[in-house]
Amino acid sequence: MCRWCRVEVTDTVVRVEARTTARRVACPGCGCWSRRIYGSYLRFPRDLPAAGKLVVMSLRVRRFVCAEETYQRRTFAEYRRPGGGPV
Repeated sequence: MCRWCRVEVTDTVVRVEARTTARRVACPGCGCWSRRIYGSYLRFPRDLPAAGKLVVMSLRVRRFVCAEETYQRRTFAEYRRPGGGPV
């Protein structure tokens, strides 16, 4: 799930800030569900202009710790598919 935190519109720019709100996320490697957050960072995906205005997006992405101890990958970043669906 994604939550829009803030949208700001000026004469030339549309700024959008968003973050995900899922309580748990499946590891993309092993499929094990995790709730343990390791950290987060910002992504700035590019978008096409809208109504002649530059679109600037900032997306807060969390890193999770994989709950499967035998899996080699310890952390992973949550992500959304291009169509907006969950992993």
